[in-house]
Amino acid sequence: LGSAIGYGMVGVATTTTGLLMSRVPVGLAKQTVAVARAVVADCVPRADLSAAMARLTGLMASGYVVGPLLGGYLSEANCVKLAVALFVCLVPITMLFLPETNPALIAGAAEARNLGTSGAG
Repeated sequence: LGSAIGYGMVGVATTTTGLLMSRVPVGLAKQTVAVARAVVADCVPRADLSAAMARLTGLMASGYVVGPLLGGYLSEANCVKLAVALFVCLVPITMLFLPETNPALIAGAAEARNLGTSGAG
């Protein structure tokens, strides 16, 4: 969401200061590398962790190449609104498909499921 706000600010910036200020919400909210590493570390078995981290690093490096190329193309096509819409759409998609990694929340959900099925008899 911070990225969507920041990229939306890029779209309406008319000064260099406005453009620089648009980076503030992105910098505050966009800690994707740290979060991605933590999720991989939580979700991948210890024996496969090295290979998974290597794949993650390779994919991120690809993103650092493809992202600016695509961003440059979209900026020339005046599609800043598309970038904002992509970030806004990715929030619910991430919430739906990213597995929970907090053991306390996982245990609580399992307990709730067990309580729900034990009372049905």
